This record gives sequence, structure tokens and C-alpha cells, in this order.
Amino acid sequence: MLELPKDCTDPIALADWLELFALKSPDQNASGGDLISALQIPFDQDKAQEMSLLVIAEIEERIRATGEAYPFELIRGRVIQAKDHLGKYAAYLFCLFLSYFKWRQENKAPINPWLLFEDLACVAARQYVQGEVLQFGTSRKKGIAAFSDAVKTLTIKLGEGGGFRDQLSLSKKDDHVDLVAWKDFKDDRTSKFILFGQCAAGANWEGKLGELNPDAFWKQWMIDGEVSPLTKSFYVPHRIPEEKWDYCGRYAGILFDRCRVAYWAWSNNDAVLHDSRYITWCRSVFEFEVG
Repeated sequence: MLELPKDCTDPIALADWLELFALKSPDQNASGGDLISALQIPFDQDKAQEMSLLVIAEIEERIRATGEAYPFELIRGRVIQAKDHLGKYAAYLFCLFLSYFKWRQENKAPINPWLLFEDLACVAARQYVQGEVLQFGTSRKKGIAAFSDAVKTLTIKLGEGGGFRDQLSLSKKDDHVDLVAWKDFKDDRTSKFILFGQCAAGANWEGKLGELNPDAFWKQWMIDGEVSPLTKSFYVPHRIPEEKWDYCGRYAGILFDRCRVAYWAWSNNDAVLHDSRYITWCRSVFEFEVG
């Protein structure tokens, strides 16, 4: 049997557990009753039933927030059933596994899921703005490996900023910027929507909420001042509790939690499915039938 999460009072962790339990079951479904049975070890019957109701409510919210990109359906309000062809739902499953099982950076690991999450965030950001995106973090393309080259490339693509302001005494890998997405007009002029983004795939994501400062980044590294308003965004593979949502949004800008990332990536799902590393990594940490 799949071991329960450490915090059995957390509906989000228990909802993750129920999704994984369904994936592992022969018929790939799980019910509130399965959860109640498991919870009767740490809790009494009444508390187990209470937690089960909270978990089903969380599942319903995931369905609403993720739309077609959610890999399960809720049957009769109490049974979650995995959909056919689970490999199509690589974006959500990858985020689920990365959040639940976590990951520690290891030397010579064949797949680094933190860097792969940056790739996924770029797909989601591009679809959200319906424009362009430049990957700016550690996993940016080899052709613009240097930080200075990445800034130069960004100013050229944006048509503002005037290039990289060289400062010999300062060296930054990415200065908390993992991606920049923008929406151009037909005239290619300045004064448009520009979205700076930071990814935080680890368990310490809350400590990173206020790190990204697009205005300070621009003033520090660009030759010319900005014309377009700069917006910040924050990407995590986790679910953010409702009671923390507004707090996180005030510090992090536009929030992309697991459901929002999966929802927007779904509209260009071919870009996700083209990269087999998502499912390969998932199955390396949790064996299940892809279908």
C-alpha cells in the first residue's frame, strides 16, 4: 500500500496521495472510502471522514482549475478515475510527482527535473501571454549560455533596453530570472506586456516568493531604461493552499501553481509530449501504467 504523507491533516498532500493511489491501483481508480480506510490508523472514524470530504473538495477544485489537462475524472462525487492514455497528461503528472516525491540535486543525474520544470514553465508562459518567451534560467539554450548574452538577446527581441550594461565587479548567473515572456503588437514597438518569471520547484519555494524584482533587474543590467511596464510571475509544481493564495500573489506576482501550469501547457501539449523526459522521469520515481 502507498504510504500516507507525513502530514495527514493537509488536504493537498492527501489529495496528491489519492491521485497516486489511483495510478497504482489495478483499475486506476481510488475513492474517498480508500482514503478513510487508510486514515483510520492515525485518526478515528469521524476525523477520517472529515478529512476525506476536504480531500474530495480539493479534487473538485483541481478539476475546475486544470480543465481538460487534469488526468482524472470524479465519478459520483467520490471516486477518482484515471483517464485513458495517461501519457497525454504529462504536464500535470510531472508536477504532481515533482511536488510529492521532491528531488535533491545529484551529480550526473540523467534528468534534472528542476531544470525540466523551467522548460514546462516556458511552455505555459508562452501560451498564457500568447506571444514569445526567452528561457533565461540555468537551462537556457547553449547558444546563449552566458548571462550577458542572454540579456543582450532579450533586449534585441524586446526592442528596448539598449543591450547589456557591463559591470566587471558583478557576476550573476540569472539574478532570479528564469524566463521572460512578452506579447508584441504588429508594429513591433515598445509599450507592451512583458512578464518576468521565476521557477521554484523545490520544497523551499515559499522562501523565494519575493526574490524576483523585474524593475531592479532592468535598472541593474540594461543600458537604457524600460518603456514597457514589467510584470512578475512565479511558477511552482505544487498546489498552493487557498488561505495562502493572496499572500503569495502579493509577493510573487502572477502565480502559476500546478493546475495553472498544466492548464496553459495543455494548449500546446505537443511541445510537452515531444519531450519524453517528462514521463521518463515520472516513471523513474513512481512506476505506473501510462496507457
